[in-house]
Amino acid sequence: MNLDLQKVLPAEAFETEQNEGDYIGKDGLLYCGVCRTKKQTRLPASDFTGGREMIVPCICKCKVEENKRKEEEEKKRQEMQRLERLKASSLMDAKLKAARLDGYQVDGDNQKIYNLAGNYVKRFDEMDEKRQGLLFWGTVGTGKSYTAACIANELLNQMIPVVMTSFVKILQNIQGNPDEEERIMAGLNTTKLLIIDEFPYACKVNESIPSILQVLWDEKLRHENVMIILCGSAMSFIEKELLAEKNPLYGRTTGIYKMKPLPYTDAIRFFPNYSDEDKLLAYAILGGIPHYLSQFDRNLSLEQNVKRNILRKGCALYNEVEFLLKQELRETAVYNTIVEAIALGCNSFSEILGKTQLEKSKLSVYLKNLIEISIVEKEVLPQKVWVDCVNCPKFPDCDETAVLLEI
Repeated sequence: MNLDLQKVLPAEAFETEQNEGDYIGKDGLLYCGVCRTKKQTRLPASDFTGGREMIVPCICKCKVEENKRKEEEEKKRQEMQRLERLKASSLMDAKLKAARLDGYQVDGDNQKIYNLAGNYVKRFDEMDEKRQGLLFWGTVGTGKSYTAACIANELLNQMIPVVMTSFVKILQNIQGNPDEEERIMAGLNTTKLLIIDEFPYACKVNESIPSILQVLWDEKLRHENVMIILCGSAMSFIEKELLAEKNPLYGRTTGIYKMKPLPYTDAIRFFPNYSDEDKLLAYAILGGIPHYLSQFDRNLSLEQNVKRNILRKGCALYNEVEFLLKQELRETAVYNTIVEAIALGCNSFSEILGKTQLEKSKLSVYLKNLIEISIVEKEVLPQKVWVDCVNCPKFPDCDETAVLLEI
């Protein structure tokens, strides 16, 4: 077979680009002035060269490296575009898109949750194979959504499709908007992890949602390549409804985790410039809820923060107690009266009873409900302390503060 390349290929294929600094070597070939490697090579005489030796272009070392770099840049550009598309399809709130595990504030109480989130990401293929979802629950502001968002963002950065939203948000977005409905449904159909935030709120709006999700899971999702993480802060609903044996979702969760407030030693890290006394007062006011702690400006005094971020109408914490009570309980006016009595220093059942003038049997129920949702905490001193108190000459008009030291 006689195939002359010069007759088949265009003339440009045999032209070698010569740049400043390039030179002709002793072998008569062109060399790159940068990497000092050949830009031309010789093809021996053959049927392909028309029976004669030919000098043809070749790629020098620095050009190979440049092409490789461009390929990597293009690949990275395409990956970034895909990542942006995945993030756009994730439906995640803008404030959670920056959540990362490397920014997680780890302490003794949430170490387990942090490890869980990290292991869930690292072993996602295994979790995926076993269809292991999670349920995060706890009071408002304890970091449920943030932890779920950390998992979501870590997986998104690995190019794993994730959707994090709420039923309420989905309904708001698709109502009267068929294009948005199509986009959201396309995202749901391709996702490997579906995170539903504030699930209890949706259930309160539509009581049939747990049954719908149960049917959806049993008949379709459990056989698909998708897992679900549910988050919720309506504690009474989760404890009494969602986790109850009668609930349609009972027994279908593979992991249930209650998010706890930060302990004192970690909470005071929000106020590094405060005195020890002000740190204690700030913790007494805000507790260990990260959302509450983050409302205070560390550069303002405790008094300024209280005035600006609690007592000022319109600020995030102004109606927080009322909001929590309405979220969890009925008869909020009665519960407000009890909380107010406790805040004014009534810390025993008899004192609260006297202050509120409620019936004894009803007060017991109200207090039980407040304890269940972590608004009120019941503390009981050891028997030995009470014995010492009874035998103390100052009893019952004690001017000291009892302290319990756990060793």
